[in-house]
Amino acid sequence: MTLDLMMTKVYLIGATGGVGKLLAKALTEKGFYVIGIGRRENVLKDLLEKGLIKEYIVADITKKEDRKKILEKITYNDILFYNQGLIDPKTLEETTEEEIRKIFEVNIISIMLMDQEMILENRIPLKIVYMGSISSVQSWGGGAAYQATKTALLAYISAMRIQDRNANRKVERIGIYPDTIKTGGMDERLKEYPKIDGEIFAKEVANILAGEYKGLDFLFQIDWDGKVRLYRMITDIYYRRPQPLAKELIKELGKAVY
Repeated sequence: MTLDLMMTKVYLIGATGGVGKLLAKALTEKGFYVIGIGRRENVLKDLLEKGLIKEYIVADITKKEDRKKILEKITYNDILFYNQGLIDPKTLEETTEEEIRKIFEVNIISIMLMDQEMILENRIPLKIVYMGSISSVQSWGGGAAYQATKTALLAYISAMRIQDRNANRKVERIGIYPDTIKTGGMDERLKEYPKIDGEIFAKEVANILAGEYKGLDFLFQIDWDGKVRLYRMITDIYYRRPQPLAKELIKELGKAVY
């Protein structure tokens, strides 16, 4: 299916964060009609004034009333992009009960509830994009609670694809799994780790949404030689379930940065 990008609305949740701003810019430059969603209205207004989004909705999707504000606008021709998330690099013993519960609420429960409400209200968009983590695919290190939610997200997407098939729902669920991204914000806590250039990452995500690369699951991986490569994950044809260790190279994106 060829998209008319100027007519395709992307509801970008988490638009006010570092990665969100880069995604808003790249998607707008690609030609999408971007609607920014976030909790900080001052940041959303700034994005609007700079022409990086076309509209905005002030919302926290952990709240039912805020999810309703978004759902009232979504149509079948739209794209919903889950970019929200809490980054937590701590070990389990360092993480409080409150932090664990909050990470799960933001990173996985809010997504499941939003998807459930879309189905119940028959407001399922053309594509739903989920931002996971490469470590949830390949079992690398990182914060215990964060990795648990991102691994759960991978399993959740697979389960929903099977349910979509059984219910004959015509929706594409796209999983995007990156290594650490350099945004100039939260990534400063991880100075010693190599990172993907944020602008390059965002531009390639825009290409994925525009349908330039076929597939449902994409890895942005920093390989052993320090180079960033974009892979397509091999997906089970019948269940549309990604095979975590099976992948094919799409393109090389350059050297990792710090």
